[in-house]
Amino acid sequence: MSDQEFTKPAEIRSRQEKSFATLIAKVLECNEFYKKRYRSLDFKSGRKVGLSDLDKLPFVKRSDLVNDQQSHPPFGTNLTFPVSRYTRVHHSPGGLRWMDTEESWSWWLDCWKEAYEAASVTPDNHVFVACSVGPSIGFWTAFEAGQRLGALMIPGGTAKPQGQLEIMLRDQADVLVTTPGNAARLASAAALGGYDLASCSLRMILHSDDADHDHDAEDDAESAGWSGRKSDLTLSTELGAWAYGCGEGEHLHVNEAEFIVEVVDPHSGEVVARDDNGTQRGELVLTNLGRVGSPLIRYRTGQVLKLSRRPCACGRRTAVLEVEALDRAPLVLAL
Repeated sequence: MSDQEFTKPAEIRSRQEKSFATLIAKVLECNEFYKKRYRSLDFKSGRKVGLSDLDKLPFVKRSDLVNDQQSHPPFGTNLTFPVSRYTRVHHSPGGLRWMDTEESWSWWLDCWKEAYEAASVTPDNHVFVACSVGPSIGFWTAFEAGQRLGALMIPGGTAKPQGQLEIMLRDQADVLVTTPGNAARLASAAALGGYDLASCSLRMILHSDDADHDHDAEDDAESAGWSGRKSDLTLSTELGAWAYGCGEGEHLHVNEAEFIVEVVDPHSGEVVARDDNGTQRGELVLTNLGRVGSPLIRYRTGQVLKLSRRPCACGRRTAVLEVEALDRAPLVLAL
């Protein structure tokens, strides 16, 4: 578990300041998408731009990204490096393509690794990924991050729920990574096949990114039959894996070592002040710090939620999101 997740907010801010300064310097030098957007701000040559300038920067909306890629096919102009520097491209709903360099892919895996560690997954675990990989990014990173952690990773691929159950039990999986809907389908298949899931004590990570999962009625039955501890993970192909559960309650921690979180009024765009309890309610705005090749700076997610810094029993001092305020959080189960 990273030391940053247990430090004081001021120490987190100091880390963010350094990472943001590195990011924005490179973006202002080489990234045509942001150079065009920031031209009117007249940042003088040699003048360092930092977190104190963040609220001066315009928001980025999904429509901005779609329009940019349509005008500059196939990958748009949000590229800080030549295309030859990129090693992967993934797709999200609506046709957005998102590029990663070797460095930003490594950043992705570290973000996922943080979620695994928060779910108490260790190299001793057998992790079953009960979904197939596709054009979006989610389960590619889930699998490779588990390998980086040192756990034994077991692919479920395109097997039907009955087949996935047989693989999971045969290979003695004690952690399940799946979508909420598939967790319900696996539980139904187990009931039909006479499997006793309650005796497994499986830990589960429920994961559903923007393209890998659409909410359906089965989501409401995700816990049926499962007795183990659950952890949530939320991400998107273009943003990264930005929040995860720690198992100590129905909330998510923002990975503030790698993301700057803001809460703004959905109508005015003004940053929302904290109330007497230290809580902000409004639209989530995120900046990822380690995806220098194709970053998102002040990205309006469209998600309206509650954010606070209330103490958590796990010891983390990072911002906390209430799960019920999210559209739908992804999940990780551990046996």
